[in-house]
Amino acid sequence: MSTKTQKQQAKEYSIRLPQLFQQMTEPDAVTILKWHVKEQDILRPGAPLLSTETCIGYIDIPAPPRQMMRGAHRVIRIVEPEGATVYLNDLLIVLQAIDSGAA
Repeated sequence: MSTKTQKQQAKEYSIRLPQLFQQMTEPDAVTILKWHVKEQDILRPGAPLLSTETCIGYIDIPAPPRQMMRGAHRVIRIVEPEGATVYLNDLLIVLQAIDSGAA
């Protein structure tokens, strides 16, 4: 693997479906109602990411906080479309870190 490829992969950040409520387990289905970003958008820590429907109601999911994302990221790929049913730890979206001067 080339150094360039390693650096590119190191800057990617994947977001998986987190545990949205204390009793949530792997069999609990979550429906993606709306993405608040699209591919190529710049996503900042804590910004609105997606809205979901769960067995306990509607839950909005923000982007991870600054401590986890360490700056702005570009949306590379939305893995699961609106209307999709997803489960705990399913891959939702792939981001790529961007230089702070490019944001």
